[in-house]
Parts: sequence; structure tokens; C-alpha cells
Amino acid sequence: MIPFIDVHSHNSDPKADTICICNIYPTDEVPSNTYFSVGIHPWYTSSSDEKGFERLEQLLSAENCLAVGECGIDVLKGGPVSRQWQIFERQLHLAVRFQKPVIIHSVRAMQEILDLRRRFFPDHPFLFHGFNSRFPHRFIPDDNVYYSFGKALITSGPNALRLIKNLDISQILLETDASEISIEEIYEAACIHTGLSMDSLKIQLFENYKRLFKPLH
Repeated sequence: MIPFIDVHSHNSDPKADTICICNIYPTDEVPSNTYFSVGIHPWYTSSSDEKGFERLEQLLSAENCLAVGECGIDVLKGGPVSRQWQIFERQLHLAVRFQKPVIIHSVRAMQEILDLRRRFFPDHPFLFHGFNSRFPHRFIPDDNVYYSFGKALITSGPNALRLIKNLDISQILLETDASEISIEEIYEAACIHTGLSMDSLKIQLFENYKRLFKPLH
């Protein structure tokens, strides 16, 4: 049976029919029964220190760690944006070193993040999570940039509904994040907006997941 894929969740105890990537911070306890991602969120960059980065490096070595993140830029919340960029770029170098994709938190910074990627990390896989943004005016499709949609598909986030119809299905993934909406409900909404059957969507997203995260099954 093809599982549901939840690429960004704060639930460390997923259902048996779901492959979940649990998001944690360097100070959190590592989940033993699921995959995880770990990173320094832009909201908490002001309090980040060398001990946090030392712990981050330790966790990135774990077999069940699939990605760096979430990390990124939020111009509306968090520490000074200059500090956010410093911490974000440092994590990008760790992602390259550990050969792991990056789960991106982006608020009003997508164009700048894509510009940085093109200049310095052009082949590295990025996943913009909780995607409900407008594409920047200089948007150029890239096979190694993915977009994860969540509750906005159900709560009628206008950008999410438009973009999931226009993106190539090979670049799409789904997530629950911190919402109480189940991954099954988000899949059902995605079926409606993509026109795919549940079986077809599950097969495609499972392939996307394997291509991006290269998990050890």
C-alpha cells in the first residue's frame, strides 16, 4: 500500500499508514519512531549560539534525519533580518556538507532566497514549506525546487489554490505542519484542486518524496 506522505509535521507519533518528517529544533529530543528534520527557525535566530550549531551538526548525522530545516527568512517576525540571513546561509552550507535537502520557511523573501540559491547553491534541493505565496516576478521553474502545501488548500488560501493547479505535479508535496487537520484531509483537498484520483496522487507524491529525500527504506 502506498503511504501518505507528511513532509513537515510537529507530530512525532504518525499513523501507521503515513510517512512523516517531524520538525524539531536543536534543543528538542530526537524522535525515535519517525524521520525528522532539524534546523534553526528564523524566529529564533537572535538566541542561536555555537552550542546550538554543534548540536545541529550532531543531529544531522542521525540516520533518520532527512533534511535541514525548517530554516529561512521571515521579514515580519524574528530577529534582525541580517542575522536571519547569516544563520540561514550557515545552515545551507551544512546542508551541502551533509547532503541533505533544505526545508524553507519564507515570508516575503522567496525571490531573495531563490537568487541566493542560483548564485551559490544551484544544484541543491530546496523545499518551500507551507506554501501560500505569490511567485516572484522573476520566477524560473527548477526541477530541484519543491513546494509543500498544507491547510491553505482547505482554508482556501488564494495563492495556494492557484499555484497547486499551475505547478508541475512532480514538484508538489503535502504537509500538516502544526495544524489539527489530518494529512488525509489535505490529500483529499489536493485531489480536488489537481484533478487527480487519490491513488494517482499518492503514487506521485511518494515518488516525489523519494526523489527529494532519498530515505533509507
